Amino acid sequence: MKCLIDEELIRREFPVLQDTTWFATGIVGIMPKSAAKNLADAIMKFETEVYSRYQEVEEAVKILRGKIASLISAVNPTDICFTRNATEGITIALSNIDLNPDDEILTSDQEHEALMYPLNHINKSGMAKVKKFKISKEPKDTLQSVKEQISHRTKLLASSHISCQTGIRLPVKEMGKIAREIGAYVLFDGAQTVGNIDVNVRDYSCDFYICNGHKWLCGPKGTSFLYINPESTLEPSPRFLALGNFSEDPKVRCCATRFEYGTRGKVILMGLLAVLELYEEWNWLMKAGRIKELSSYFKENLHTIHKCIIHTSDDWEKSSGNTSFTMDGYQWNQVSEHLKERNIIVRGVPDINSIRISTNYYNNYDEIDKLIEALNVL
Repeated sequence: MKCLIDEELIRREFPVLQDTTWFATGIVGIMPKSAAKNLADAIMKFETEVYSRYQEVEEAVKILRGKIASLISAVNPTDICFTRNATEGITIALSNIDLNPDDEILTSDQEHEALMYPLNHINKSGMAKVKKFKISKEPKDTLQSVKEQISHRTKLLASSHISCQTGIRLPVKEMGKIAREIGAYVLFDGAQTVGNIDVNVRDYSCDFYICNGHKWLCGPKGTSFLYINPESTLEPSPRFLALGNFSEDPKVRCCATRFEYGTRGKVILMGLLAVLELYEEWNWLMKAGRIKELSSYFKENLHTIHKCIIHTSDDWEKSSGNTSFTMDGYQWNQVSEHLKERNIIVRGVPDINSIRISTNYYNNYDEIDKLIEALNVL
């Protein structure tokens, strides 16, 4: 079956792209217009009719849970916990590991603040010691660094699957196995993966896999999800309450859905469902290679700019739809402002003085040519 995504459909579903070149999907994706309309209609109906629409929302969430489980190759839909963002998913995961001062947490040197802020707090509070391994373009070098830093004291391995700084894809399958061999918990931050590359959580030996719906899947802001391995033995902190479904024992329910406590705006999840159903209608598949092709085309052209230093691997299996680079002689904000003046929106990475370009399925070759031309006149 042919993929129906073409330039005419993109212009119709993403009218903002007529005036703006959006290379910032790694921050937030653009929601298709028809899916956004379906969400607006659902919110109007639910918020004005409430009870009569309650079951409709519950059924939609049930369907979505199944689609998400299938998307990341989880065994059971109940392995999926819906959260408001990846940061909340990280908080839930860290709150279910009982840490001691002698324990160590191993993370990478290229983590997003959503993971680093709580880990820094854990380190400064003396709850556990945080160590870092070095991410390299070559997986074997990354693995070597993991092996050098991991020890019998490592209680948790926590890192991104795709670096938010460089777009490098980490060898999470091998990393998970290394951590499992010493009995450590494994947490992978997949904020930059789902909708960007294929994900199979069963291959990663992980206890937690954190994702979101508002970046590469282009769902509503405030839609995210957390995979929890049903075979993992969690150790919830007594300070993290409301784990059960109106139960005195927070461990009565063992599936991931027990963390969806309290009154929540579930109707917004119907927007994410609308997006996934739209993709099915378009016969959209990540494996069809559009993101890969655009990313490869961009890097090929980026190599022609002599003042450009590329931080991302040319090999797709070692990279992603995120490509990070530095323009020699320029600060990242100078480059970002130069591009913004031409209505090209990107993400700056101050830590390594770079610019990150996200090439999603709604981008095209002409936009990349426009970007390359703008960089060439710096």
